[in-house]
Amino acid sequence: MRLAIDIGNTNIVVGAFRKKELIFNFRLSTDKNKTEYEYAVIFNTIFHTKNIDKNEINGAIISSVVPVLTKTIEKAVDIFCGITPLILSAGIKTGIDIRTENPNQTGADRIADSVGGLMKYNLPLLIIDIGTAVTLSVINEKRQFVGGIIAAGPRLELSALKKGTAQLTEVGLHPPDKVIGRNTHNAVSSGIIYGIASMLDSLIFKIKEEIGSQLTVVATGGMSFEIISCCKSEIIYDEFLLLNGLNHIYEINVCL
Repeated sequence: MRLAIDIGNTNIVVGAFRKKELIFNFRLSTDKNKTEYEYAVIFNTIFHTKNIDKNEINGAIISSVVPVLTKTIEKAVDIFCGITPLILSAGIKTGIDIRTENPNQTGADRIADSVGGLMKYNLPLLIIDIGTAVTLSVINEKRQFVGGIIAAGPRLELSALKKGTAQLTEVGLHPPDKVIGRNTHNAVSSGIIYGIASMLDSLIFKIKEEIGSQLTVVATGGMSFEIISCCKSEIIYDEFLLLNGLNHIYEINVCL
């Protein structure tokens, strides 16, 4: 069994794989103040609850967009199960050719998403990951990562509204029944959810125009299901795209 761990700005997502099969997964709130021992205790508690023997774990891989936590989680895994994880970083084989101006600036999450997409979907491919940020990653027919788009995600938008206004309170981010909000809660939810959905529809149209061919569009990430349900574009939902990508990267670096 191996662990695939994605450290994001809002959540840490952990998947346990037996070869290519995802056995179970769990999501933690990202907390930069927790120590490696606290995270190790959390891992141990969850595995014990699931009745899974941690001694079965023989490998682990981490992708991270929170550098301050990368070493903490790496040490936590070592404390938890005695494994030193592989870190997705420069020099790791991924099977994807990054053709951007500064390849080293491409986020590990976007690389893992792209690898997961290449394993399953027809090219050219657009991968939308909706988390703290909304990222759009384009892979062409030659399996090249050619760039994309980064925008604020739902919670960032809500946070900006709360900080910049005097009267808005906390609201839940769920699609309201109608676009026209009849109260402040629904108005804010509509602006964020339908606003991002409309942005995605427009960007998908513009990307299709720019690449000049048909495009497979796949969405993943913590809030993607709610938002793409409000889109008009044809978008495939793949909840575990990133974890599967990480698992494949581990295999081509360690197992083959």
